[in-house]
Amino acid sequence: KVNRIFAANSGFFTTTDFNTTYPFGLKNTPIAESDLKNAFKKQLTIIVGELDNQDESRGTLLRSPTTDKQGTHRLARAVSFYEAARAKADKDSLEFNWQLEIIHEVGHDHKAIGNAIAHYLND
Repeated sequence: KVNRIFAANSGFFTTTDFNTTYPFGLKNTPIAESDLKNAFKKQLTIIVGELDNQDESRGTLLRSPTTDKQGTHRLARAVSFYEAARAKADKDSLEFNWQLEIIHEVGHDHKAIGNAIAHYLND
């Protein structure tokens, strides 16, 4: 029902992996592989700061063997999530309208990320 979706400053992602149990993947959820076709068509923008990396100390970041498979910091996890979803769409020849936007010189800062999202909404 929306035309643009933003996911920002995410600590971890529910990946498009059906071999990983929810909340880190889609195993044991009502979502089917065929549902990804519609999901990938959505205008989803994943936004993360380039400095939301291993040196960032703000916010709480879940660390576990499962979450660390996505990366050990928010920037790595965002890139991993996006690349895995794009590879899944490519493999299955699905339309893919998701974007990854890395905001330069920004860490885990909700105000700076909010300003970046406002910029995209004004385009």
